[in-house]
Amino acid sequence: MVVMMMLAMICVQMVMVARPLIVTILALLG
Repeated sequence: MVVMMMLAMICVQMVMVARPLIVTILALLG
């Protein structure tokens, strides 16, 4: 169960970090 929580936290951090990058890429492409 602890492993699942750790993976969930990692996924959340990845999304938080990737979102601005995705927005920037879309802005450059758009």
